[in-house]
Amino acid sequence: GSSYVEGALFYSPFISPPQVWQFLHTLEGDLRRGVGMRLDSLLGQCMYFGLSFSRIGTDFRCLIAPIFVRVIVGNFRLILPLSLCPRPSMTCASVLLWPS
Repeated sequence: GSSYVEGALFYSPFISPPQVWQFLHTLEGDLRRGVGMRLDSLLGQCMYFGLSFSRIGTDFRCLIAPIFVRVIVGNFRLILPLSLCPRPSMTCASVLLWPS
């Protein structure tokens, strides 16, 4: 019926697995470069985007979350040493030797 014709558009080459992987790769690259200061908002938009494709059987939300986790953990690892230094003049190595 009508739903098959409408759904046929979504099964066309416009939405192919390589394009989904390209989106995910671009998303991760952009996040690593710091595009999008509000990760919570961007995550919500990406999950909604993935959910919209679930209607046609191309739900890729499970592939989005690990990207955000990798980027957040990577950012945390970069920022954590900076927060451990009590004074800007000190190096992080000297913090490890700081007397308690």
